[in-house]
Amino acid sequence: MANIRKRGSSYQIEVYAGSDEHGRPIRKTMTFHPTATASTKIQKEVQAAAADFERRIHAGKFYEGESMRFRDLADKWLDVIEKSDEVHTVEGYKSALNNRINPAIGHIPVGKITPIHLQDLYHKMLDDGLKIGTIKRHHSIINGILKYAFKMELIQSNPCDRVTIPKSSKKYNYQIWTSDQIDKFFSALKQQYTHHYAERRRVDKAGNIYTISAYNLETGISSMYTALYTLSIFSSCRRGELAPLTWEDVNFDKKELYIHKAVSITKTGIIMKPPKTNAGYRRIKIPDRCITALKEWKKDQIRLSFELGSMWEGLTGKDFDKNYIFIQKDSGRMIHVDTIGKKFKNILNEYNKSCKDPSDRLPEIRLHDLRHTGASLLLANNVDVVTVSHRLGHAKPSTTMDIYSHAIPSQDQVASDVLDNLVGSS
Repeated sequence: MANIRKRGSSYQIEVYAGSDEHGRPIRKTMTFHPTATASTKIQKEVQAAAADFERRIHAGKFYEGESMRFRDLADKWLDVIEKSDEVHTVEGYKSALNNRINPAIGHIPVGKITPIHLQDLYHKMLDDGLKIGTIKRHHSIINGILKYAFKMELIQSNPCDRVTIPKSSKKYNYQIWTSDQIDKFFSALKQQYTHHYAERRRVDKAGNIYTISAYNLETGISSMYTALYTLSIFSSCRRGELAPLTWEDVNFDKKELYIHKAVSITKTGIIMKPPKTNAGYRRIKIPDRCITALKEWKKDQIRLSFELGSMWEGLTGKDFDKNYIFIQKDSGRMIHVDTIGKKFKNILNEYNKSCKDPSDRLPEIRLHDLRHTGASLLLANNVDVVTVSHRLGHAKPSTTMDIYSHAIPSQDQVASDVLDNLVGSS
């Protein structure tokens, strides 16, 4: 017999569900909110709910998720995945839960979440201007939590299986350079740029005011950044894969680059991590232009290590090749991943300001678009998708096809020409 207690405007229903292995009673509870207003009708609703609850308990059809809130389940899920997933990944999950997911469905019992709850959330995100990729990531998190609930027998089915994710008419938004524009960029890396420093007033330690006159200073792009962006274009590596490279990862004789680690930014700082998939571990060939640029920078880096003396935090002598290739020049420590993008933007701005003819200016693309540029040019010149996919570190060639299908030349004309050549003219 169910035990019923009134709790304000709701009722707590408790049912005895047998004993555990130690003989202790197992009790299941649920909270019921009646819809009726008349006391007699309320009592009928409560009694019907209690009878249904007791029936489902004894039939084994009651799921704990009917009383557990989604936000509480999400906390349990996070406790599980924190032991296996990477720090920055878990941080992303927490951010999505706190900012979007829990405010929308966190208060709802897991077993009462329906596809319409999720559909409304995704359409709200779309109306707020969020990208389809962002919505898909939120859906993936919710799906992961509800899959966990199903596995733990907290719910009977996963409502995510019956949700339609909004689709975008435009899959990817990126801009690439042409081969001519790449040549212009390499010219930009060789130029000297004039920086104007305005007159400034300073105060010395004694409190005296002095003036620094205005002056111009001509500076060039260092051999390190030339090597960095040359490699970025011709290897199509991500910035997080370029930053942790050491000289040991370059085989100058084989003209080969070994990618086997990456760095990412988290709230606690920079972390080193292995590639996400086995495809991320790869050896790729790099052209002579990269080899020449890397050799030039290596000579300059050795010279820099001597100039810094005790301030050099890297290795010397026979262990020099263990040093990072791309570094902070005041210490020899690994370059910060954000610096790679900021410096790229600065070089573009400086070059475009120096162009007297506006038609000579370069499109202001993102650093990551250098990766897209390299891949798109390869595919446009009939390099097969499997090879390009390997260079990019994609787990499946289909991923490459999905992103770069527009860059692959139409093979319809090729097919027509083949047939024409196979069959003689009448």
